[in-house]
Amino acid sequence: CGESCLNRSVFIECDVATCGKNCTNTVIQTGGLMTKDVEKFQTEQKGWGVRTKKDIPKKMLILEYTGEVLFKEAFRSRMQTIYKNDQHHYCLELSNGLVLDGHRMGSLCRFVNHSCKPNCGMAKIYVDGLPRMILQAEEDIEAETELTYDYKFDNFEDMTPQQCYCGAETCRGTLSATIKT
Repeated sequence: CGESCLNRSVFIECDVATCGKNCTNTVIQTGGLMTKDVEKFQTEQKGWGVRTKKDIPKKMLILEYTGEVLFKEAFRSRMQTIYKNDQHHYCLELSNGLVLDGHRMGSLCRFVNHSCKPNCGMAKIYVDGLPRMILQAEEDIEAETELTYDYKFDNFEDMTPQQCYCGAETCRGTLSATIKT
């Protein structure tokens, strides 16, 4: 399987048993993500961040975002109660009203910070019929560079939008998907 693989083009990872060990579209199942090539570090204004220890080529799958799977309503309730006074939130909308809550349990990917001009994006890739959220390089990234993606954060209507510290010329001012007014 190469770049022209039909499964790859529709964001489905091939079955290792069917395609064999030489298939290049089995990165998630075979543990080929770059977990050993990235590290968590303390930023000046954004709390923890994640940076790469080596160059990453465009389109490379880097880290999987994991966490507790909740219905959006249950997560909204947590945001209004137990997470209400938390400065940092570790969540990602999955699909069909589901949210990955990485606050208590989650992978290193939960520490990847937001940027209004990100070098990565989140890709939804199906493995054995289930969606998995994977951080993917949107451009070539040099070693020692902080990894970022656009959160397009949902403020759950009653929350004050979180201030953005990305420093990009195109900064929206908040982590939400809309531009500040």
